[in-house]
Amino acid sequence: MARQPLLAAAAVALLAVAAAVAPTAAAGEQQQPDGGTGGRMLLTLSGRGKALSWIRWVELDCPPRGAAAQRSGSGAPAVHPDPARACADLDGAGGELRRMPRGDQPCTREYDPVTASATGSWHGRPVAWHETFGNTCEMHSRTGAVFAF
Repeated sequence: MARQPLLAAAAVALLAVAAAVAPTAAAGEQQQPDGGTGGRMLLTLSGRGKALSWIRWVELDCPPRGAAAQRSGSGAPAVHPDPARACADLDGAGGELRRMPRGDQPCTREYDPVTASATGSWHGRPVAWHETFGNTCEMHSRTGAVFAF
């Protein structure tokens, strides 16, 4: 019974962070001379363990096409640990997380669900995506370096 209030409190905290980061994501995108923009997303992971519910989040800043990725944030609690790989994986899928290529990593059939979500923008287009995976191995196999935090 104690899990529901904890999960609700975590959701409220996440929404507060998302509300704070979303305006800076739109305002902070880098503009290229040709009009291209980079991408900025708030990435979240959440799940329920046997004893606790948990939630983690990072901010991912991707530069405009052709520029180098940097580890910088706009005051988010954490920045992505490997933005170059995550941005390259997203770029390979055109910023469409549902189009990420499936990895060939073998995973167990253990059911320990994890929900991944991304909110922000990718080269001027809004992004709002979430999916629940059977376990973290399945999630990493389907999302590459994007949710490797």
